[in-house]
Amino acid sequence: MMRPGRVGAVSAVVFSVAVCLVGLWWTVRALSEAKGVSDSAAVLALLPSLVGVVLGA
Repeated sequence: MMRPGRVGAVSAVVFSVAVCLVGLWWTVRALSEAKGVSDSAAVLALLPSLVGVVLGA
């Protein structure tokens, strides 16, 4: 049986991987629908900016 601290760490890793995969899926999907260079730049800048907001909070 796993210790409580280890369960939390494993859960955090699984959650982080799931969030990254969803972000990657969304990025690929949004890039395929982008109409121009500025749309592509906006899509690619969204995820790193969200990471900065979360870390800043």
